[in-house]
Amino acid sequence: MKLKEAYDVVVGAGNAGLCSAISAAQKGKRVLVIEKAPRIYRGGNSSLTMNFRFPHNNFEELLSLIDDGDRNLEVEKVLR
Repeated sequence: MKLKEAYDVVVGAGNAGLCSAISAAQKGKRVLVIEKAPRIYRGGNSSLTMNFRFPHNNFEELLSLIDDGDRNLEVEKVLR
């Protein structure tokens, strides 16, 4: 395969790799995903996620999902 253009390369077509590829493509990048696993194992542990995806815009949005008592308040103070 001879590439004549610049690509963002993602190695591994698991959950994290494909999410990275999608994110880069949404930002207008040309993305090349490379996966070496046999067909039966492609996607890594994505087959165990039951098609759930939880996109978030920032770290603060995730804090509201974690019931960790006052620790979240401390983290929020540090981030601001």
